[in-house]
This record gives sequence, structure tokens and C-alpha cells, in this order.
Amino acid sequence: MGFKDFFSNRTETLEQHRNKDLQTRYYKANKSKVMQAVKSIIESDPQLRLLDYSEDHGEITAEYIKPRKAFVVVSVITVFPYRTAVDFTITTSTLFLPIDWGFSRKATLHLYEKVNKELEFIGVGLTEKKDA
Repeated sequence: MGFKDFFSNRTETLEQHRNKDLQTRYYKANKSKVMQAVKSIIESDPQLRLLDYSEDHGEITAEYIKPRKAFVVVSVITVFPYRTAVDFTITTSTLFLPIDWGFSRKATLHLYEKVNKELEFIGVGLTEKKDA
């Protein structure tokens, strides 16, 4: 975890993130199945509240209501049949300084762990790998 990861109030996963833990993750499922799995994970977590669900746009929004207030955006995109990408953006509400002491990063990794238990994980950053 780098200095910027700790002293920030936002974590976003990306295809080519410098931190492999925060690269886009891919699952062997169609978009609908992934969307339903993520929605179920959010609805079953007492720390989270589902705000919006749009399968047409491949986007789910939610918020952490405890231990800290944070806004969550989940993007789901099918890139090939049965290869669906999941990205998270989590922004923590802070009072004075834009620092969440790693909360958004930990929350992102925790959500990925839950998705990994529900769906078949096939890799990270796969658009750069032609043999994957």
C-alpha cells in the first residue's frame, strides 16, 4: 500500500492500476448473473445500503452507512461471453481533510473477496492478456 493509497478518501479499480490488488477483476459469468450477485452482496451487508440498480447501464450504487459514510459505484461490463469485468469506486465522506486512512481501499478489497466467493474468478487486468 503506497502513501497515496493511505492518504486519500477515494479508491478506484482500473484495468491497469499500479497496484495489482486494485486492478479490474473478471468473472466467468454473464452480466446479469454478476449484477444479481453484487446486488445480493450489498443487500445482505448491514453496513451497506443499496441506492440504485441499473442492469441496462451495468451500474450499481450503494453507500456505507457504518463504520464510515462512503459512496460506492460498481461498474459491470461483459467484454466477451462469460467474461465479465467488475470495477469499484469508493469515495469516503470526510469532514476536514480528504483522508480516510485506507478505509476505501479496505472496503474495495473486502467487496472483491465477497464477489470472489459468489462467482468464478478468472483473473485481473485481462484485456492486456491475449491468451487469458
